[in-house]
Amino acid sequence: MSTRSSNNPILPITDPERLIRDANAEKRRLAHSTANLKPTNSITFPTPTPLSPMSTDTPSTGKQADTSGDHVDKTSVPAFPASTMSTEDMLRVYIQAQHTSALQAAARMERLEDAVLELSLKPEPRESPAVVEPGRIDLQRFKTSDGPMFTGPFQSVEPFITWIRGVQIFFATKAVGHPEDKIRVIGCLIREPNTLNYYANNVDSLVVKSWPDFKKSLFEFALPPLWRTDLRTQIRYLKMLDSEQFIAYSSRARSLQNLANFDAGTNPTVGDFELAESVNIGLPIEVQNLVTNHQVLLVSPFVYSDFEFRVTGFHEGLRKLRASRTRPNALTGAQSNQPGRRSGDEDIIWRIRSYLDSQGHCHFCKKPCGSVPGKCPGPIDKRRSPSPIFCHPAQAVKL
Repeated sequence: MSTRSSNNPILPITDPERLIRDANAEKRRLAHSTANLKPTNSITFPTPTPLSPMSTDTPSTGKQADTSGDHVDKTSVPAFPASTMSTEDMLRVYIQAQHTSALQAAARMERLEDAVLELSLKPEPRESPAVVEPGRIDLQRFKTSDGPMFTGPFQSVEPFITWIRGVQIFFATKAVGHPEDKIRVIGCLIREPNTLNYYANNVDSLVVKSWPDFKKSLFEFALPPLWRTDLRTQIRYLKMLDSEQFIAYSSRARSLQNLANFDAGTNPTVGDFELAESVNIGLPIEVQNLVTNHQVLLVSPFVYSDFEFRVTGFHEGLRKLRASRTRPNALTGAQSNQPGRRSGDEDIIWRIRSYLDSQGHCHFCKKPCGSVPGKCPGPIDKRRSPSPIFCHPAQAVKL
């Protein structure tokens, strides 16, 4: 350890009076600042100082530089008063300004992306959707697959009339009322080749017609010329089958009547009374007699459903009566097939064989060959053999 003394003192040499004066001056300054302090905290935000005009490239003397520096310090840095807003308000305004700036930046970025996207894509012209008039339908969106399809055969009355009736029901349920819409939609429902070719070749002239005129033109092409006359002829010559029930026979007649009266309006081609007369003519004679005896056709006013109900009862009653009459005959036939009894054919065969045996002839060749039954080598004789009839011998007259 060195015992060499150092020249530096341990404590710096200070003036006590100077320390006291400095402490008192600091107390006075703090007291003065506390007295002038306002109740609200204020933060002074310095505003940017205006820029001084640019100096020339020529160097200047040090004296001139110091003079200009003193001028800037005295004139361009004004003293601003403290703001009256609190710290919380200032922070709120500052955060709101930052949020607004962020939203504006996001909006600018979105507009920039849209502009870049529009520039990268080729603009295509956009057509505005067509406005559908009241009472019309949008043919491009109308679903025609729900409607009935006409597949033929060509000039067949019943399939075509049934299809037209189904199309009218389809238009009623889909609220298709405009004639042009009906005519254009019905073209999508045709699958029969001849009718489809007619529609395709005349579509421009057909769409300007009314719905009744269009149906008239279509009927003239797709049906025979005298199709109503043919239907009336079929109704006039209706005939009930032996194994057919009357209700099926009447339904067949009503179907022909509906076809003949299609679109006839208030003047039907075949009325109910005319249909009943034709149906009555085709009935069995026993049922016709019952209809005549009960005066079913003389009822006024005439209702076909009542006629159908009463004649159905007549026909069912006759069928039951016939079934009851045939039961004893069936019983008799069953008794005749009992063992020990011969039918008419068996009796004839027995007579022929008995006659051949009495003559000594073979049952096979019908000749006196002398063969054992079933062993005859000769050809079979298929000629008719006389069936002998037994007659009692004449008795001698007693004298």
